[in-house]
Amino acid sequence: MTTRPTLVVPVGLDALVVNTALRGRDGFRTWQHNYQALNDHMSPEPDEGDRESNAKVHNHTGVHLHWTLPRGLRHGVQDPRTGEISYPLVPNRWLVVRFSGTTTRRATAWVVESDCPYSGTAYRDGHPYDRSSTYLVSDATLQAWRSSADPYRNTMASGTHQVLIGLAFPLTGTTPWTERAARDPLYVTAMATGDPYFTTYTPHNSNVFSFLDDLSDVTTADTLGYQVVGWYSDPGADVLATLPSGTSYAGRLADLGWQDPRLSGDPDKDAAVAPATRSLYSGTVLTVAWDPDATSAPAPDPLDTIQDNGRLNIAVGDTTEDAFTALAGRTLHAGGASPSASDLQLLRAFLHNVLDVADEKGGDARVRRHINDASFGASAGGHHWTVTPPPADTADPASAPAPFTPPAWLATLNDDQRRLDEQLGELYVHQWRLNALWLKYGLTDALSPRPGDAPDPERMRQELDQDREGSLAHTVRTLTVQVRDLAAKVPQPDLTGSYAGDDDAFLAGIGAFAAAKGLTGGATLKAVPRRPYWQSNNPVVSLSGLLPPADTAVAGRPTLVRPLTGDGPSPLVGAVTVAGTAITATPGNRPMPAVPGLSALPPEIPALLAEYFLLDPGNAPALAAAGGLPVDDVRATITAHRPADYTGTLPALGLDPWTQPWEPLIMEWKVAYRHIPYAVGTQRCWAFDGTGHRYTGAAGVTPDPVTVTGMSGLGPHPRSLFAARLTEFVSHHGTEEQRGRLDAWLTSIGDWAFLAQELTGFNERLAARDTRAFRRPTTGDPDHPHIAGLAGYPDAATGDGLPARYRGRVTSVPYLPGGTSAPFHEMRQGQIHVEELFLYDKFGRVLDVVSPDTEGGGLHDYRNFPLVVDTPLTAVTSLTPTIAAVAELPPRPLQPARLDFDLLDARTGTRVVRTAADPSPIGGWLLPNHLDHSLLLYDPAGRLLGTYRLLTGSQGRRTGQWEPPPDGTVTTLDQVAGLAPLVAGLIGSPGLAAEAGFTAFLDVIDSTLWTTEPLGQRADQNLSLLVGRPLALVPAQLRLALQGPPLGDTGWAATLGPPPPAFTADRFPVRLGDQAARDDGLIGYFTAGDAAAYRYDRFHSVTAPDDGQDHVRQIGPLGPAGDYPELTFGDLAPTRLLLLVDPRAAVHATSGITPTAAVTVPPGHVDDALRHMQALFRFGPVLTTEHAATLVFPRPAERRGTWSWLRPAPGQAPWTPYELTPALPDARFPDSPATLEDGMLRLLTEPEQDH
Repeated sequence: MTTRPTLVVPVGLDALVVNTALRGRDGFRTWQHNYQALNDHMSPEPDEGDRESNAKVHNHTGVHLHWTLPRGLRHGVQDPRTGEISYPLVPNRWLVVRFSGTTTRRATAWVVESDCPYSGTAYRDGHPYDRSSTYLVSDATLQAWRSSADPYRNTMASGTHQVLIGLAFPLTGTTPWTERAARDPLYVTAMATGDPYFTTYTPHNSNVFSFLDDLSDVTTADTLGYQVVGWYSDPGADVLATLPSGTSYAGRLADLGWQDPRLSGDPDKDAAVAPATRSLYSGTVLTVAWDPDATSAPAPDPLDTIQDNGRLNIAVGDTTEDAFTALAGRTLHAGGASPSASDLQLLRAFLHNVLDVADEKGGDARVRRHINDASFGASAGGHHWTVTPPPADTADPASAPAPFTPPAWLATLNDDQRRLDEQLGELYVHQWRLNALWLKYGLTDALSPRPGDAPDPERMRQELDQDREGSLAHTVRTLTVQVRDLAAKVPQPDLTGSYAGDDDAFLAGIGAFAAAKGLTGGATLKAVPRRPYWQSNNPVVSLSGLLPPADTAVAGRPTLVRPLTGDGPSPLVGAVTVAGTAITATPGNRPMPAVPGLSALPPEIPALLAEYFLLDPGNAPALAAAGGLPVDDVRATITAHRPADYTGTLPALGLDPWTQPWEPLIMEWKVAYRHIPYAVGTQRCWAFDGTGHRYTGAAGVTPDPVTVTGMSGLGPHPRSLFAARLTEFVSHHGTEEQRGRLDAWLTSIGDWAFLAQELTGFNERLAARDTRAFRRPTTGDPDHPHIAGLAGYPDAATGDGLPARYRGRVTSVPYLPGGTSAPFHEMRQGQIHVEELFLYDKFGRVLDVVSPDTEGGGLHDYRNFPLVVDTPLTAVTSLTPTIAAVAELPPRPLQPARLDFDLLDARTGTRVVRTAADPSPIGGWLLPNHLDHSLLLYDPAGRLLGTYRLLTGSQGRRTGQWEPPPDGTVTTLDQVAGLAPLVAGLIGSPGLAAEAGFTAFLDVIDSTLWTTEPLGQRADQNLSLLVGRPLALVPAQLRLALQGPPLGDTGWAATLGPPPPAFTADRFPVRLGDQAARDDGLIGYFTAGDAAAYRYDRFHSVTAPDDGQDHVRQIGPLGPAGDYPELTFGDLAPTRLLLLVDPRAAVHATSGITPTAAVTVPPGHVDDALRHMQALFRFGPVLTTEHAATLVFPRPAERRGTWSWLRPAPGQAPWTPYELTPALPDARFPDSPATLEDGMLRLLTEPEQDH
């Protein structure tokens, strides 16, 4: 045993037994990458329809082995500075040993050199090339091979980056294996060249992480067993050889997800543990039955069970949460349960982590809003800058902070940032077009004949010339200069210092910018993220009745490893006790066969082989014969794997009885999409009901189906999601007993047979974008070396190019299947059904679920496939009534978009208000007075401007009229207009002056406020009953915005001149307010006319007004023919509105095509006004005297303010205030005569506090 500490890490080993019967029954999907296609500017990933099936080597008879790398070796680490993700090197030597025979066991062994290239030497020595795997290597690796002493490596042809790697060398007594490249640099990682399936899908890793034992030397039925042991050829490259800077041994193992039993969790004790510096990886598969003459496929086989048990169901939804909820409902019904719709809605709320919201008033509506918003994914929307004032003086809480005025340069900075964000969106679109043009230009040489609608290559070449005025390349260069100039005007990360990550460098850059601007005194410049852009997620499919790979079942739990230190007893199994007799094993000592060439392998391997021999029940006959024990006793003991029967520690994996493996890894799908236009002429095909869109069933819509195909990697997302939600819920709300049972519940969830994945690439294919790997330009391009830099690739940066943080945005290319143009859609809006869907596992073995082949196809014919469609996607009117399950996808942009909903400063109506540092958006206040049936009017600062109420005129008609405030400070409407133009515009409306209009206006205010949740949180509810809540008049604007210019067609004909977008003219309704959610503060709004003046003649209210008037109209109501403002993506200017809001609550805007947008008045603009606000009540008559300085009067119950009584004065003179004095117990007659007078009660309010 070596003195260098070594960890033995368990790996999962699977063995697929393929005989003639299984080959005839099962299909195999066996596609590989073709990196040579990059030479022709094509993707190395085959298109879905071109993926190979039933390649001979991958469905060859024999035993197909695959070992699963530990999770820690499959996880990358992102560099916080560069953003690059690096993966650790993986073991590159694997011993594969097969044991066969009955009482006399035989050992056959190979060493797999997973990084050995298939060279001329390999060909001459008879290595089959089709058992190696494609890999794209770097120039450095090619150079290292040329310098190697190994003839398998130094005979590789130079300049060929696509190579085959992975050779298996037999271990025999006549051809012993020796290490020939111990010091050659390692290069293989779990991600290979960006291949997420490299470690798991055997057609991608043959002779790397998998091996075919064709059993050509086992011609009769036999019992087999296998062991693999892996190591690093260069110990210095071992994942444990060098600890990362600042990381302890315990920390390194935690990062890898490994648990060394020597570590206790006590840092002081753990520091004394000798770190392991080497690792070995061991996996076993036990008692594998092999019969080359069998007429039936090997069993047990989970694929048979899945096909027969009827538990496989599939659901589609907007998110994993939604698809799983729909699937859970179907599964529960199938099991005899009867969950109600409310039960499933609670499950949905639980999965979306909004169960607490569901119990609140208006919770159902808020949950629905959250669920709708969750169907979108965010992308950064840029920055807004603000300056926060210096911190308050905590030493003197009574002192009020001095007023803070933001610096004048802040507005300029925000203007520069806005222009930069807009210009970046423009640049990114042009970068994409330039990269696409470069690709198409190269593709025209590879296509023969060239597509008929492709432009002339010479014209394409001219557009790639950056020095040619007006060319696309020149345009990108010009935009790049403009962006770089604008970027210099806003804070950028500090690149001169050393920082832990991008965030720290950015904060340092902000500080330097602020200092250069002279910002001092404790004020701070801060970046506030603007609202993100949003893009609809791809539809998500969830499947039941299927288990994911076993190593995903307990994600997050560390794997127990066994340290070999050379001190004390070995943790490896060294003996098993049967009926009191200890049985041991040693390679080469009967009954264990010899394994040739062990001397060239790591010295721990003989002990690992001996351990395996004592663990496999298939070795029981040999062990029993050698020890003179009953074979049944030996087999029973070894099968049980009781720790007490063994010395050492049993391995954590590889002890379960063998079965045929089948755990679905990949789902390939073909979907028929029928695009439904937003409108045909003047007839709309989609109706907005206030929350979303539904197809109207418009006549004349008969779209041809578009086939969309794709491939999705499956994962245990539903159960991982449920486990995370359960953990959080029990941790925060559970009892001690429930917390104690949490681990058991999580373990049971680990056995749930649910999988999910989005239809990866679905949206991109509708937009004719290809997200597969693609060839990109480089600075070494002999004809166009400048394109890589102009397109923004990070490794092509130049001194006059973009800052690093703005690079790397080209992530797709035009989708040109077979070199031809693909259908292009500007929006995703239509109906889909599944035409084909099949699953396959790591070995490529296929389960056909949905098939168009009604004769010998899958489990279901696509026409009657019982796909579970989540309720929001259910098609009310199907375009394909012959299809049983059709899902409807409502209108959504196929590029990032957002609904910009902004408050504007009330003074100019042009500047967007986001924080308290911005000018106030409040243009005035209204306070409904229920006692007087009137409106109290205030300017933005809370100054009383008078009262508006109904008065009876000389002809007996009641109309709304303004009355000046009793303090005499405002006496004319012109003064009102000067102090609060928005208030003056409102009270000057003839519609409000009409009795029916004014009454309706007050009524909708009253009815809306009673359903606004903040009312229930007020401390002054008594006052609210009297005068309601102060309501603010706030200007706002709405706009539908795209991130950059609209997407364009990617086909050949559109290469040089994309047609103008059509969808930007579609008019999308927007609903403001959300009464059902009880958290919305909107009362209603006025629209703006063409001259930018507000139309005060029509108030659009959240609640329904009474009939008999036309001044107030309800927003909506919910339904297809509601009253909504309509926006387009092509609007030249925002749509302006004047909102009447309760400023303590947010106002929501719902479009259905983006997540809900919301705005809130910054509290700093509210509190000061409320602090100065006074409320008036007409009250009288009261008993007083002519010269009394106070008024004896019971003080009202509302005590959060100062009360007084006002006596009328003649003309426009100020009214006289009187302090209220409580009455004494004994009645006393005043000295002067008492009088009865009408007047007003006045309350000077105090600002509300949070309760």
